[in-house]
Amino acid sequence: MREYFRNILNSPVHDLRDANPRLHRSPMSTSPGNAYPPGGATGALARSMDWSGSPLGSPADWSSGLRHSFSLCLDSPFFMALYWGPEFALLYGDAYLPLVADKHPRSFGRPARHVWHEFWDVIEPQLRRVVETGEGFITASQRLDMLQHGVMQEKYFSYSFMPVRDADGRVAGVLNMAHETTTEVLTERARQTAQVALDGEAALSAQTRNLLQMLTDGTPDVVYVKDTAGRIVHANDTVSRMFEMPLSDIIGHDDTHWLPPEQAAMVMANDRKVMASRQTHAVEEPLEIVGPHGPVVRHYLSTKSPWLAADGTLLGLFGISRDITELKQQEEDLRRLNETLELRVAERTAERDRIWRVSREIFVVSGMDGRFMAVNPAFERILGWTDEEALRMPFLDMVHPDDIENTQREFKRVIKGQPALGFKNRFRHRDGQYHWLNWTAVPEGEVVYSVARDITDEEAQAQTLARAEEQLRHAQKMEAVGQLTGGIAHDFNNLLATIMANLELLQRRVDSGRTDELPRYVAIARTSAQRAASLTHRLLAFSRRQSLDPRPVDLNALVTGMEDLMHRTLGENTALQTLLDPDLPPAFTDANQLESALLNLAINARDAMPEGGKLTIETRLSRLDERYTRDHSELEPGDYLQLSVSDTGMGMSAEVLSKAFDPFFTTKPIGQGTGLGLSMIYGYARQSGGHVAIYSEPGKGTSVKLYLPCYRYDNGLEDGPDGAGGFDGSGSAVAPDPVPQGAGETVLVVEDEAGVRMVVLEVLDELGYKTHEAVDATSALRIIDSGVHIDLLVSDVGLPGINGRQLAEMIRTRRPAMKVLFITGYAGQAAIRGDFLDSGMDMLAKPFTIDDLAHKIEQILQS
Repeated sequence: MREYFRNILNSPVHDLRDANPRLHRSPMSTSPGNAYPPGGATGALARSMDWSGSPLGSPADWSSGLRHSFSLCLDSPFFMALYWGPEFALLYGDAYLPLVADKHPRSFGRPARHVWHEFWDVIEPQLRRVVETGEGFITASQRLDMLQHGVMQEKYFSYSFMPVRDADGRVAGVLNMAHETTTEVLTERARQTAQVALDGEAALSAQTRNLLQMLTDGTPDVVYVKDTAGRIVHANDTVSRMFEMPLSDIIGHDDTHWLPPEQAAMVMANDRKVMASRQTHAVEEPLEIVGPHGPVVRHYLSTKSPWLAADGTLLGLFGISRDITELKQQEEDLRRLNETLELRVAERTAERDRIWRVSREIFVVSGMDGRFMAVNPAFERILGWTDEEALRMPFLDMVHPDDIENTQREFKRVIKGQPALGFKNRFRHRDGQYHWLNWTAVPEGEVVYSVARDITDEEAQAQTLARAEEQLRHAQKMEAVGQLTGGIAHDFNNLLATIMANLELLQRRVDSGRTDELPRYVAIARTSAQRAASLTHRLLAFSRRQSLDPRPVDLNALVTGMEDLMHRTLGENTALQTLLDPDLPPAFTDANQLESALLNLAINARDAMPEGGKLTIETRLSRLDERYTRDHSELEPGDYLQLSVSDTGMGMSAEVLSKAFDPFFTTKPIGQGTGLGLSMIYGYARQSGGHVAIYSEPGKGTSVKLYLPCYRYDNGLEDGPDGAGGFDGSGSAVAPDPVPQGAGETVLVVEDEAGVRMVVLEVLDELGYKTHEAVDATSALRIIDSGVHIDLLVSDVGLPGINGRQLAEMIRTRRPAMKVLFITGYAGQAAIRGDFLDSGMDMLAKPFTIDDLAHKIEQILQS
């Protein structure tokens, strides 16, 4: 297969029709509508699928090079695929389906980086090299760990990449031909393992011979040694189990003793070929094995090698036969065999033998002082140090400076009798570069036996994967930001258009002396401004940057106080049921935000039941254990107040449910929802130290569970739980008090935004207050230091340079009794008022009305 690839790569093929005569009769040369031949199931998929989502576009627009190349893949009886265009979109035929496995049909026509993400770092440079140089590429037994049916599998392939040129001579795609070599690679690995073990049979001590028996008895493969007459001279216990004979009946006999004559003849003929050629042969041998349910034929892949004495005399052969009837099981058995062999060699081998010499991993014998007593040849192959240099040099001189402390600590644990398993550190190569090694070490007597595996490439791949994951997270974050800003711009543009239009109409009416319609324009503009304010509050809630005023709240009283309002909201077709636990402790949250969240959930439930139904509101005490909070890192295990709102509406699909908390996502018709309701509730719950969960099933309904922290009586609050917040017993809003007037008190206003500062000063002047203004903390401190009398500081939180909170602290060092009112539109540093405000301080969120400002100033001046 490798030679086949090389011949194709070296052939002067410009148009793929020259490489495959069948393409001259392909229907692709007829018309765009008949873009590819039948091609089995894959061809049928290509003809029926919607190509609008593929970078390849409609087949009617495909170039001749693309159509011809795709036909070649459809016709191919072996693994052949086409990577086309700048994104390397993947196309293939039916013969390729075992490779894509459960990724098909999603993989068909998609960019290859989405299909082969598990080894894209390996093949992407190879593909780009072919496109950039116009030269083919070939590789043999390349490891590609492949995700198939949810399981990552170790796979090996020999494959080629060949450039495919379009009509203008440009390399537009890459043709891939592949041959799987997993069986060959794993078989050779097993053969090398057995070679090491069996070569030592005749030369090693009795102790090592016992070790060999123990090692071979531990493998599921059939391991045996035969003399030149074909008689068994050594066999592991797998042979005994295979033929259901004791080893005493096997040793000294040939294959005619347990196999039917024709099968024994076949096996012995294979043996004679190995001994005659003195070369290793791998051959598949079907054998009839008597099992618990009678005779059954199982296929074995037998690797047989000549057994030669030191002087070259032929002693016989040794072999390993592996059951390949179930390849997946074979791979797992081989992995266990290798792990077991590595550990046993590390624990029991005291001197270098043939296993010691041929191993691809580092074996080290060291004293209890850490000095190396022996290293195998792999040490020099991997790290470049000769035996003499390694034994003469203190091993810590080769350890990376950052790893010395951990290495010393781990070695002390080993010499105290605790094996080291999977310990990683970096060893310096003779050329100055560092290699990552994974160590297994065990103490025995006065020495320590260690095995180290070079994992430099694995660590590099892990770092590459980590960078790729970080880039993916960043891309997803930017996508979410784009969606959020797009939604904000859309809604705010609508609101600003209304406000600007009405202000313009207002100006025109004033200019023309017509005042009869002015109140209507003012009312419309104010309504749009209030909607804009509501939108910003929801955005702050979603981002967990709104200013909360948490207090102990009687959850049952709040629900009861809103019942009448919810009855009117739900309408006559919807029944309201409340199930309230009478023994609830108070919740610790912002009552106004909780009322808003509950009303939002009731409205969503109503809209989900257009024909009417039943809405159930339930309160209870719920305990979230560590198993639950482990999956929700923002939560601490403990007791939470649970407020559930459940409906019998249409429910949500899994796809809709996954997007329910996304900002601006809504399933309601245009104009009937902003898509911020649930995202606001999500942000409010998280900011309150709680959690929200949704359970839904299409056709059966939805249940939203809001978890809120319990009130702890040691937080310094002395007032009792709030009830229904801003609603009276009937569910109606409490009527506002008259606007209070000032009595000549002096207020210092610090605001960097000129428009806001002007409005606040005008309002204060109208309310009867004296005012001083400052644009930042520096100018405010100059006024304070001038000695002028100030009754109240009104300051924005987000001032440039020194912020409002820092300014208040600096003023209070000069005037400790100064009362402070913070005004803020983005309370990033003031999310929880109780953590932000000291005594004599309060906060007002922008935008606010004149009434809000007047009441808040009166409240703080009289406190």
